[in-house]
Amino acid sequence: GELGVLDLDGGGRWTIYSRHARRGLAWSPDSALLAFIEQFPDDRPALWLLDPQKGRLEEPLIQDPSWKADPIWLSARRLAYLSDRNAEDINVWTATVGSGSAQPLLLLDRSEDISRLWSGPGGDSMIYQSIEDGATQLWWWWATTDRPVPLTRDLAGLSVEDRAVAFSPDGLRMA
Repeated sequence: GELGVLDLDGGGRWTIYSRHARRGLAWSPDSALLAFIEQFPDDRPALWLLDPQKGRLEEPLIQDPSWKADPIWLSARRLAYLSDRNAEDINVWTATVGSGSAQPLLLLDRSEDISRLWSGPGGDSMIYQSIEDGATQLWWWWATTDRPVPLTRDLAGLSVEDRAVAFSPDGLRMA
């Protein structure tokens, strides 16, 4: 679909930057860059950074044959995203602005699929949805630890795949 940015400064200027944007986009913590996935027909997907102040796309941050979705910012220079990179199951990978390379962040070694990824409150954490043996689970991962914490267990088939997720400003509730 189209990716455009609408200026809310009263001018109402709408600028289209891509006609091939895919699932997920996220503003950097300082609102300077917008991360998104772009894939042209019959081409490999790329994780792009857009700088609206410059009025143009930057170089792709990550471009390889793997599927990508749901980019989020973990810090001012570090992003996480879902990918089946290296022909593995869908896992969480990270990329640092300016590095041009990706590193695994969360590789699951069990029969579990990660199907959605959201930035957690405060920006140094993430929430992800996994489905194991048909049971939907939500997990919370912090940058200061290497072990995710289960938020829910077996939501009786309820999936947040196509639902909005929002966190309270104090980080104590998720809707």
